[in-house]
Amino acid sequence: MTAESFIAYDIPALKVEQTGRDAFHALNDHHVKHLPVVDGQRLVGILSEEDIFNHKLYEPIAEYNLAMPGRFAVHSSDHLFEVMRVMGDNRLTVIPVVDDQGNYLGLIAQNDLLRYFANSASFTEPGGVLVLEMNRRDYSLATIARIIEEEDAKILSAF
Repeated sequence: MTAESFIAYDIPALKVEQTGRDAFHALNDHHVKHLPVVDGQRLVGILSEEDIFNHKLYEPIAEYNLAMPGRFAVHSSDHLFEVMRVMGDNRLTVIPVVDDQGNYLGLIAQNDLLRYFANSASFTEPGGVLVLEMNRRDYSLATIARIIEEEDAKILSAF
């Protein structure tokens, strides 16, 4: 479950030569609040709705003060949990995916992640939710799993 396997190719990145008006239409068309901005294959930043409102609509995106990609992008080999952490920490609706050289590969949309988890076995299989509260030093998933499996039950997911 790496970032590369969740890239959505149906939402294009913005190009630096496009305008705020182009960006505004793209955000609305795809129902997102952020879009990556590229110069050729290089990711140069991420644009938000707020960025558009702080500039003139016909101003080229190249003149915007964009959020830098380092903090707002993930590598293609990053685990899905890292993708979710970065998106959540930065309240992003999409997150750019880059290769080891920083080249833009595509983006992951928040809706696609939510749909993936909603369709996973832990949400679609019948069963119950068991909440255990204990001290961190007393926690052993192996022991909990052994006890549950001794009772002919299955663990579908653990968080």
